[in-house]
Amino acid sequence: MTREDAVAGIAATTTYHGLKVTAVLDDAGYPDKVKVSDKRMKYLEEDVLDRDPFHGEWNCTIRPAAPQEPEPPPAPGPDLEGLAALAGIADLGALLAAVAVPWGAAREQRLHLDRGHPRTQDGGCTPYRLSLAAVVTAAVCHRRLGMPYRLLSELLGAHDSTISLGVRRITPILGQHGITPAAGGPRITTVTGLRDHAAACGITINATTGQKPHKGDYQDDAPEMANLKTDAALTGLKFRDDIPVCVRVSQP
Repeated sequence: MTREDAVAGIAATTTYHGLKVTAVLDDAGYPDKVKVSDKRMKYLEEDVLDRDPFHGEWNCTIRPAAPQEPEPPPAPGPDLEGLAALAGIADLGALLAAVAVPWGAAREQRLHLDRGHPRTQDGGCTPYRLSLAAVVTAAVCHRRLGMPYRLLSELLGAHDSTISLGVRRITPILGQHGITPAAGGPRITTVTGLRDHAAACGITINATTGQKPHKGDYQDDAPEMANLKTDAALTGLKFRDDIPVCVRVSQP
């Protein structure tokens, strides 16, 4: 008797109550000599298999898997356009297009001076990086709305030193486009104050809940590392011991 004959015989079976049997030949390859651990067998016996009282070694039912809790939806990101509008930037996209080239040029200049030679290849450090849109939005909110870096850290999900470094570096470029501090402007220091000020201005800002800073967030302004020798002296920033710092070593 061949395997096909055996399968056909099983498939032709009908029970006393009229239940028909479906049988197909599974010709897939399976590895042999695979040992199932005692821990796995115990789990199968206790949680998966429901053995029948009549020859349970042959007859068993596989219990349905317990329903898994759905994963919570990702936290909404900050509403950069809404924040920028509150700071008087009606078209954030146009501003980003205007500052992208000088921002990139300034970055390459800093890297060139730091390395002492042009870029050869990307470095190995890859910390969390603020986008240019986030850096620009943080800068205009800090300068025009008086938002402290602590509040911007909550809104953007990055460490306040990361934000402050980016703001300091984008500020001269924004000044060339007329983005300067507003005289007598507000000072918003809390998320609640931000919501209230936005409501008073008739601007809807989505996702103003506090963001948790990204794991592995470094003293980085996006897209390059902070220069621990020069930047601390320029800004008066003291780097805390409990903040991980990614140091880039340049080869001469």
